[in-house]
Amino acid sequence: MDYFEILEKYKENRATPEEVKLLKKWLDDSKNHDQFRNFITAEWQEFIEIDTVENPKFSEVLDSINLNIDEQKQEMGIRSNSRVFIKWAALSGLAASIALICFLWVFSKSSKAPEQTLAKVITEVKYNPKGQKSIIVLRDGSRVKLNADSELSFPETFDDDKRVVRLKGEAFFEVTKDASRPFTVITENITTTALGTSFNIRAFGDQKDIEIILATGKVDVKNTIQTNGSPQSMILEPHFRATFNKINNGLKRDSIDITAKLAWKDGILYFKDARLEEIKEKLEQWYNVEVVVKNPNQWGNRQFTGKFDNESLKNVMEGIGFSSHFKYKIKGRMVFINL
Repeated sequence: MDYFEILEKYKENRATPEEVKLLKKWLDDSKNHDQFRNFITAEWQEFIEIDTVENPKFSEVLDSINLNIDEQKQEMGIRSNSRVFIKWAALSGLAASIALICFLWVFSKSSKAPEQTLAKVITEVKYNPKGQKSIIVLRDGSRVKLNADSELSFPETFDDDKRVVRLKGEAFFEVTKDASRPFTVITENITTTALGTSFNIRAFGDQKDIEIILATGKVDVKNTIQTNGSPQSMILEPHFRATFNKINNGLKRDSIDITAKLAWKDGILYFKDARLEEIKEKLEQWYNVEVVVKNPNQWGNRQFTGKFDNESLKNVMEGIGFSSHFKYKIKGRMVFINL
């Protein structure tokens, strides 16, 4: 087996998983470390002879980029007393490839690191504060409308066999069809999996329910908490909702009118038979304000129904106040309701 040929392929990101495993096994044997050092030295010497950087003495260059492996274990969870030649800011082109190989060598010396984790997965996190919404286009073409006070985490590049994202808050997903790579959204103990469809998930940490609403296609909703010996799972069809109760870990399904539930993604603030607490909650999320209600018990059993299409806070308060018979004041980011 020509391990140096595999090293060359690994340097150029052409090595297969099987070849990487063979290379790791070869590097596990301390008898091969001298050969490996010679390979790295030759590669580095070839690199510094190119006019892409100044030509300092080789030993000085190594001293300047020689870092203790302890700096790496905070990110990688690797325990080792070895030292590794890595200083990413100083490397480019071929040098970066050499650094990757050096990392593989150090990685191979850690018995605690899983074999399949040979490169750090880059995760992107998008967060919208209250009062802000956004549209995110993922690398596979799927579109996500992320609501206010919500966070979406996703890999820079999806795996070959699956697409997995994590959600805190609320988002509407329009998933690009790919039968070979199911699309899964993880929200606490609930996973929602689709091949190509559109659906809404509402999963705020301070609310007792997680809600999945299907607009088109079909999704599989699964409760990962063991209930009666096995996880609960159900298939949703369009205009159906799955609701997971965080208190009793129950998962149920019902048919609903999705108009009000999905209006937010089109910029429409929709209330249907809303009581005071729901009105207050939506106003705070939508406009990033704090709502203070004087004499809330005076609200009684009143309910409000109405919708506002991209309206200002003042116009919304005028509409709700007129219908529900209360006065209000807006002072900066504070809204005072006097019942």
